[in-house]
Amino acid sequence: MKPLRPARPHGGILILALLCSGLAVLALSHWVLTIAARSRQVDTLEDVTKRRIARSNGRQLGFRHLQRNVLPAASGTAISLGFGTWQESLGNYEWGGVRLDSPWSGSPLASTTGSTGVNRLSPGDRAGFGLATSSGLGYDLEMHVLDGSQSVPHRWQARSYPPALAGDLLVVHAPAAPVTGPPPPVTLTGTLQVNGRAHFHLAGSSALSVDPAVSFHGYSTEGPAVPSRLVTNHPPVQFFSWTTGGTPIAGQSLVIWDESSTGHSLRHQIINGRGLPSLFLINGAVNSTSSNGCASDGNGTVTIDLNSPTLEGIIVENVQHLNITGQNTAAAWADAASWPTAVIVVHRRPDDAFIPTTVSFRHKNNRRLVFAMRCESDPPEPVVFAFPEAGQSSAEVGPEWRMITVLEQTPVRFVIDGQTLNLTGGVTTDRSLAAPPAPGALRLHREPIPLALATKAPRRVWAEGFRRE
Repeated sequence: MKPLRPARPHGGILILALLCSGLAVLALSHWVLTIAARSRQVDTLEDVTKRRIARSNGRQLGFRHLQRNVLPAASGTAISLGFGTWQESLGNYEWGGVRLDSPWSGSPLASTTGSTGVNRLSPGDRAGFGLATSSGLGYDLEMHVLDGSQSVPHRWQARSYPPALAGDLLVVHAPAAPVTGPPPPVTLTGTLQVNGRAHFHLAGSSALSVDPAVSFHGYSTEGPAVPSRLVTNHPPVQFFSWTTGGTPIAGQSLVIWDESSTGHSLRHQIINGRGLPSLFLINGAVNSTSSNGCASDGNGTVTIDLNSPTLEGIIVENVQHLNITGQNTAAAWADAASWPTAVIVVHRRPDDAFIPTTVSFRHKNNRRLVFAMRCESDPPEPVVFAFPEAGQSSAEVGPEWRMITVLEQTPVRFVIDGQTLNLTGGVTTDRSLAAPPAPGALRLHREPIPLALATKAPRRVWAEGFRRE
C-alpha cells in the first residue's frame, strides 16, 4: 500500500481568492459610493456657487442703478433688470438681477434726512475723528435682489455728506484743464496747518508739490490733534483716484456750476431756492444797491455785508474786487452764530468784462458761510484773499473766520500781514493754494456744529446696500 499524503491546499487558495474578491468588490462599491457622493456635492456646490454669483450680480446691478439712475435724478419708475434668460416658473433671471416694484420721487442729493444708526465703515461716519454724528444724509430705496431662484429684499441708501463737515479740512482735486493748454500743477505753499484730515484726489497725477511748512494734524479718538508729517500720517492724509463730479475717474471737482447737471450745483441750489429762500444776483458791471447789504459800484467792485440775516443766497458775476464784511463787535459776533447759513457763489465766465483779483474779508465772521469761487478761464494771477484785521486780538471781535471755502479753477494766495488766521470750515481746491509765509499762518479747523451746514455745503455721495430681513 502507498502511504497517505495530505490533501493539496486548493480549498484554502479558493477561500483566499473569494476573500480578496469580496474585498475588491467592497472597495469598488465604496469608491462608487464616494464618487456618487462627490458628484452630488459638486452639483450642490455648483448650484450654491451659481446662486452666489447671481446674487452678487444682482447686488452690483442694484448699486449701478442707484449710482447712475437714482443719485442724479429726482424721480424714477419701477424696474426689472437682470442677466441671462428670464425663468417664468421661478420669477427670476438665470444669472441674477434686481427688481424695484414701485416708482419713487425725491432728489437724493437734496435730502435733508439723516440716516438712522451709524455705519462705522461709512465714508460719512465721523466717529473716531473728534465728533460722532449720523452717517450722512440719506435716501432709502427698497429693491429686491434676484439670485436665480429667490427674491431677497434689500435696502439701498443713497447717502451724501459734505467732506469738510466730516473732518476733511483740505481736499485737493485733480486740476481740470483750462480753456487752452494743459492742466497746471498744484502747489501748496506757506505756513498752512490742517487740524483734521487731508484728501488728495489726484487720479494718479504727480502734479502736486507740498511746501515743507505745510503740516497735517489728524484727530485722535479723544479729540486733540496728533501732529504728523506728509509721509507718515495715514490717516489724516489720504490719496484717492476718483471722486464724484466731473469725469468719474479723473478726480476733478465740478460742484459750483455744471450746465449738464440736473440742478445740484451750488449755483443751481441758489437759483432754484433749494434750502435758500432768498436770491441776490449781483453784477459788478452794473451799479446797484440793495437793502440787504449787497452793493455794486458798476466798475467791478462788489460789497456784501454778512450782518444782514435775510441775506442767504448770493451769486456774484463780473467782479474784480469783492469786499465781504463780517462782525466787528462781540454782540454782533454772538448774534451771527444763530443767523441762517449764507452761500456766496462767485462765478467768472469767459466773456465777463472783469477778472477777479482780490477778495477782502473785513473784520471777523461767526456766521455760517459757504464761499465758492469758480473761474471758467484761469485768472492770470492768483486771486488774493486778504484779511486786513486777521491779527486783531481785541475782545470786541471774534478770533476767526467761519467759512467753508470751495475753489474751482481758481488759484488763491492768502494775505494776512504776518498774523495767524483761524479758518473754521476747511478748503476744497483744484488749483494752487498759497498760505502766508512765517510768521503768518493759515490754520484750518473743523466746524463745531456740522449738521447746521450739512444741507448747504457741497456733498460727497456714495451708495450703501444691505439685506433687509
